[in-house]
Amino acid sequence: MVYIITKPYWLCLADEAGAMRRYSFKIQRKRLSDQIIESIIAVIANGELKPGDKLRPEPQLMGQFGVGMSSIQEAIGALELIRPWF
Repeated sequence: MVYIITKPYWLCLADEAGAMRRYSFKIQRKRLSDQIIESIIAVIANGELKPGDKLRPEPQLMGQFGVGMSSIQEAIGALELIRPWF
């Protein structure tokens, strides 16, 4: 089987007989800050972090997630806005 990816968002598959089938798919991109938010909310949902607990300092979070300060600050700012709901 041969896999060929063409633009935009098509995957073409060739079977042993040579018949080509084309499938469309959508690539979803998430901002880094959204991924950080999801990770922190998952830690809260698992009970590892409880309401009132403090997050690690920003430089440690940067190292943990492998991102820059602006992504961490954006995620923390968004979490502060939604804090009453989790």
